[in-house]
Parts: sequence; C-alpha cells; structure tokens
Amino acid sequence: MATSTPKSSEKNNKTFIKDVKSFNGTFVNGERFSPEGLELDPYELKTDDIVEFGIEIVGEDNKTTLHHKVAAHFVRVFTKLEA
Repeated sequence: MATSTPKSSEKNNKTFIKDVKSFNGTFVNGERFSPEGLELDPYELKTDDIVEFGIEIVGEDNKTTLHHKVAAHFVRVFTKLEA
C-alpha cells in the first residue's frame, strides 16, 4: 500500500501531479516519475498522458492479486475562455 498519495494541482490552465514520497509509485506513460520515498517537483500532465498510481501486487501463489494499481487517461478540456 502507498504510504502517501499523489497530489494534483492546477495553475495557469495547466494541470500538475506530484508524487509525495509514495512507496508503490506514480507512473506517467509507463515511467516511474519519482524514486521511491523521494518527493520531486510537480510534473505537468499533457492530454493523452496515462497516469498510474501504485503497482499490481500478487500473492505468493502468483495468481491472486492482493492490490490493484489505478490507471487514468488524462484529457485536458478547455472552455472557450481558456482556449
């Protein structure tokens, strides 16, 4: 289980994600975005980024999934005022 959770924020019509020292990691497009236990600067998400929180944890039988990762497809939608 993650010891901390990622945080998201928005600034100047941009969306950012920050991994706050999580144990199982935050991944963007398949790449771990910060080393385990370290907190880095926020990462700007772009349309079509795939964000994954955590990893699949499988039991000793190599069949039973004990913990599922969560994945999301990021799409930034602009209003007429923002475009």
